[in-house]
Amino acid sequence: MKLSIIETKTVPTIKAVFNGRTLFFHSKYDPLNEATIWCKNEGDQIKTDENIIVVGLGAGYHIQRLAALYPNQTIIVIEFNDILFQWFENSPFYKLIVQ
Repeated sequence: MKLSIIETKTVPTIKAVFNGRTLFFHSKYDPLNEATIWCKNEGDQIKTDENIIVVGLGAGYHIQRLAALYPNQTIIVIEFNDILFQWFENSPFYKLIVQ
């Protein structure tokens, strides 16, 4: 898997090339808007007295948005792809979500 950072019209996102296929983590046009929409759609399932569990790091914008919407809740992020996780820890996206 080859990971790189690409620019969008708002903020950078991650481009992954794997087995000849190109994938974008978050929208390649407007990652912030996509993260906001995702959080609104998933918000009905979030209970304010429980931890939030998210599967997948992406570029972290959805996690950052959840943290802003639910500042008093713990957010647990699970990433199953070791290559992505190791790359993410050394990327500028890491600082967006780690506190």
